[in-house]
Amino acid sequence: MNIDFNNFKKYFNAKFWQAFKNMVLFYWPEDLSIEQKEIIIKNLYLDIVNKNYYPSIPRKLIYKEKAKWVPRVIPVFEIKDYCLYYFCIKKIEDKIAKNRTPNTFWWWSLWWKIRQNEDEEINMLENIIHNFEDEMANYYDISVSEYSFNPKAWSKAYWDFNWKLKSTIESWNYTFCVEFDIANFYDCINLNLLEIYIREIWENNDSEIISVLFHFLQYWNRKNNHYNKSTVWIPQDALWDCSRILANYYLQKYDSYVYDLCWDDFKYFRYADDQFIFWNNIDELEEKIFKVWIFLNKLWLSINQKKVEYWQVEKLLEYRSYNLFDIISEDSISNDNIEKFISEIVMLYKQNWHEKLKSKWLSLLNKAIILNLNNVNLWDKLYLKSLFLDENYLKQAKPYQFWYIYNLLEENEKENFIKLLYNIAEKYKYNQFHYSVLQFFENQKLDKNFILGKINELEKFYLTK
Repeated sequence: MNIDFNNFKKYFNAKFWQAFKNMVLFYWPEDLSIEQKEIIIKNLYLDIVNKNYYPSIPRKLIYKEKAKWVPRVIPVFEIKDYCLYYFCIKKIEDKIAKNRTPNTFWWWSLWWKIRQNEDEEINMLENIIHNFEDEMANYYDISVSEYSFNPKAWSKAYWDFNWKLKSTIESWNYTFCVEFDIANFYDCINLNLLEIYIREIWENNDSEIISVLFHFLQYWNRKNNHYNKSTVWIPQDALWDCSRILANYYLQKYDSYVYDLCWDDFKYFRYADDQFIFWNNIDELEEKIFKVWIFLNKLWLSINQKKVEYWQVEKLLEYRSYNLFDIISEDSISNDNIEKFISEIVMLYKQNWHEKLKSKWLSLLNKAIILNLNNVNLWDKLYLKSLFLDENYLKQAKPYQFWYIYNLLEENEKENFIKLLYNIAEKYKYNQFHYSVLQFFENQKLDKNFILGKINELEKFYLTK
């Protein structure tokens, strides 16, 4: 590897280490000292140049419920492995993050550099569409990583994506839209094919960067694969940004194909693996989906048939709750509009209309929870509070959402809230909830022993055959 140690360690600046402060529960109780960081980087450097590097088994596995008790597994790597992964992606990202296809929104670099084309497209539309808050992306059934090197970048990209999607619906005379995604996208990425694609454009003579990157990707999961190398699966790890860049590059040829396929008055959008194609003829739209499926198969991927939805465009506007979010957009937020927004969503829940909306209740409640509710009608506020205390909402909540709920409660209600969290932790098998509660308890200086005990019990449960 053609790099000396002094240049190598420059890659791991204060911004890099900042990301780990959000992962304190998985690593250390206090910040690493400068000397400790230097030792980690030095040992990794020596391992790489002496050909001794081998990925460790993940430090933790976080289990998150996707749907119907099916888990998403989120590995938390050892710090040296994150350093290696980060270094490799930083070395190659300028090569693999070029040639962006218009209307694709997942292109920012590790520090938000590769967004000029996306921002230009958005700026052209700002005069005809409303702002959407970052919280739209929060648990909106999209790819978001709260621990990433730049968590706000994920929400910002989805916010931009929604701007342009909404403008297309409102400003163009399309009749139909098909919405679809890729089945088990990260799990099915073919590592051999990805490596071929990267080496095709890698002009640098130092091919060892590519070799060590794929050495990591092929052997990080050996607890399950033993010493057999993985041929598929990019990890959706806790930091996730490095994997996002690789996954996006894997779809670059696909993006170009679909964009050309849709050039004749079609409109193609993609954020992560969530995709939309607009057109006026439903039969031709179905034909396009068939051709998309054929091309995806060449990448060892497939459309998730359960998530293919054909829409009349006005129904898509309603489904994605644009009309509700418009009430409290940046340029219209006020006490009156907050009260109107809360009144609207309370009515939706009382009449079960929320079941017809994307993500059902989560996106609306996640927005409501951060608003100033002081002037909201008492009965609406009480009803909203009951929704926040619903087990299904709490199971997906983040630590800051627990904080908002806790501060919304009266003093005599807070103890019952803590008991409710205990009751969920007692029976719920997805430890992402427990880690979120643990972080909330740490922030509030509450007793952590029960939650720590449940986390340890779950570790044993996961190992049970």
